[in-house]
Amino acid sequence: MRCGLFLFCLFTSFSSLAQEWLTLYQKAQTSYSNSQFETAYVEAGQALKKYQEEDGATNDAYASILRVLANVCFQQDKLEEGLGYAQKEIQIRDGKKDLVLSTAFENTAQFHQEMGDYQKAIEQLARSKEIMLNFYSVDDNPIIECQLNIAINHYLANDNNQAFGLFKDAFSRLKSEKIETLQAKYYFGLLNVEMGNVETALAVFSETQKKYQDSSITETIEYALVLKGLAETRHQLKDYEKAEAVYQESQVLFEKLEAVKDDEYLYLLNSRAINLEQLGKVELAETLFGIVAKHPEGRLPYAAVLNNRAALL
Repeated sequence: MRCGLFLFCLFTSFSSLAQEWLTLYQKAQTSYSNSQFETAYVEAGQALKKYQEEDGATNDAYASILRVLANVCFQQDKLEEGLGYAQKEIQIRDGKKDLVLSTAFENTAQFHQEMGDYQKAIEQLARSKEIMLNFYSVDDNPIIECQLNIAINHYLANDNNQAFGLFKDAFSRLKSEKIETLQAKYYFGLLNVEMGNVETALAVFSETQKKYQDSSITETIEYALVLKGLAETRHQLKDYEKAEAVYQESQVLFEKLEAVKDDEYLYLLNSRAINLEQLGKVELAETLFGIVAKHPEGRLPYAAVLNNRAALL
């Protein structure tokens, strides 16, 4: 009897723990989906702890918890911690070359990209693409989208020629678009500006702006950046009045989204101020320069604008 009762207690305890980690994991997923990232972080951490208390087997369940933690950390800018979870997930899943592992490599690439390690991001994306080619043809959208991400990282690594070729090839074969491919077009627009293809850049940014509008996704940082790129392109073409209108729209959106600590917001203010000087609106321009100069993160953007202003003299 005692032995049987002991076995029953163990089984009851095991079932309770199993249910507890699973419930916490599901709660973390729900919180993440609702953008409640701090709550999701706590719940996913508790799920991992409970799972490890159960038996900690390095299987799909363990890897799934790690993925939620990595995703939450990414949203919270806990990049080093999140990268560790993402890499651990790959270690667990590496024996099975499926699309789940492919996505894990893509997620790890996102961390490297955000951390400025573009070569490692390219390497991780290449591994993801290699796996996907077992399931898709080279002309299927998932392969092309992966190529666009590789192109973005080449651009960010200042490898413009390689990036340009990858962008051109991918966009020529792309069958349908979604938010991620629109983001790639933003970088393609920037690349064309840097390469002196300003008219092409204008066409890219204008087309991308319209697609954001048609998709009703205009209340996002991504759209604010597209507006910024469009304004800078119009400035390059000396269309200062139209540039000012778009700069202003972009600034309003950044502020509405409470993204005023973002580096891109500060660069936007600088660019708009330079454009205002061209329009003779010096007082407003100086006000914007002053905001950037006094901002805790404004040192580099302000240094950039001093160089740009000197070039105009």
